[in-house]
Amino acid sequence: MYSQTLYHYESKKIHFKHLFVIILSYLIFVPYPGFLGEIFLRMIDLSVIGLFVLLHLFIVRDKPINIHLEKNNYNAIIILMYFLFMWQGFVILYNSLFKGHVIIADVFDLYKLPTYFLAFYTGIQLSNESILDDKQIWKIISYILLIQFILSIVQMVFGGYTQALYSPRDLERIYLHYNHRAIGTFGNPNFLSVFATICASWYFYLVINIRKKRILNFFLLFISVFLILLTQSRTGFLITIFLFFILIIFTFIKRKKVVSIFLLIFLIVLSILFLKQVQSGQLNFSFFGYDFNYLTSGLTTLVNEGLMEQSSFKQRTILWKIMIEHFEENPFLGNGPSKGVEGIPDVADNNYIFILFKYGIIGLFLWLAMVGLVIRKITSLIGNVNNNYLLSYLLIYWIVLLLTSLTMESLESIRMTTIAFFLTGICMTNNTHNRKSRKLS
Repeated sequence: MYSQTLYHYESKKIHFKHLFVIILSYLIFVPYPGFLGEIFLRMIDLSVIGLFVLLHLFIVRDKPINIHLEKNNYNAIIILMYFLFMWQGFVILYNSLFKGHVIIADVFDLYKLPTYFLAFYTGIQLSNESILDDKQIWKIISYILLIQFILSIVQMVFGGYTQALYSPRDLERIYLHYNHRAIGTFGNPNFLSVFATICASWYFYLVINIRKKRILNFFLLFISVFLILLTQSRTGFLITIFLFFILIIFTFIKRKKVVSIFLLIFLIVLSILFLKQVQSGQLNFSFFGYDFNYLTSGLTTLVNEGLMEQSSFKQRTILWKIMIEHFEENPFLGNGPSKGVEGIPDVADNNYIFILFKYGIIGLFLWLAMVGLVIRKITSLIGNVNNNYLLSYLLIYWIVLLLTSLTMESLESIRMTTIAFFLTGICMTNNTHNRKSRKLS
């Protein structure tokens, strides 16, 4: 009887591991070809929702065993998701009735939250201490990084359809905006840089805190940083350096490691030398004939002339001014997505301003409260459960989403944020109970 139960448990464990890998792979690698038209893109978005619904029905039917859940882990997050969804629906309906906005165009903005919820809840259904250990998490993240890196090299060399397969833009706009810039499978260079920044910060954390596989982690850290360079994202580059400083200081405060002081001094010296190169205008490098002028020229302008003289930042401030003016007209209710409304852009290049514009102060408060609860729970679980690799990666993930949202819409990204909520759901389990049981056995 005991052996049959053990066999059933082990087969379930393998079954859930496969499901985890399938879902994560689909979320990251499913194509998103804009050249096939807007309807095709919406079908892909709906396919993600359909995947979660089917998997949820499949999981519920099979009744997964030994999943110990603390309801306090996720109930508040789900409640906030529900209120945020209802608020968004109310704002869209209000603006369609009283401002004449086209409700069909705006209602597509509503499918994001149900997607996040289904990703989160599916993760909860799979959440079990024995699904994936630290070694397996490390392998999965490393394989994903290497695939993104190889694909990015291919995109740099060949361009064209290698980029168009994963971008919602048409071929002409891809050539104009993404020439000699890698996008991986994340749609544009900035979102790929978000992923690369998360990986670079995580591997840097592993290098300075964990002796095991230090050389290999250092190599993967190098790959992550190089991937950021391939995107030529100034936001990703600067945030990565900032997080390196934060991680060194955090490690010293937490662990009192003397090596942290040497690393901090080394990073400061390296940063000073780098800034001098940037200031002189001599910073330039190439890769197989492809230069990184977009990155280096922007940094040179930033250092020598200031942030307000940097061309892409200037364009962003124009968008922000438009959005803030409309927000001030209706600060509490917001204006809804306002798709197709003349004089209103479809993007803001700042997710906080964009949410304020669309759903007002209340909408932004609900969003930040939900993310705050997620981060609070993750930090409370670190050190108390067995999957600390995933938790540390996930904490860095959410922090990077919050930081990059200052210059892009990463917090509401249908791909990046769906992955974040799915991984968060995986962590919403009472693993401390199983750890104690394992020690006793």
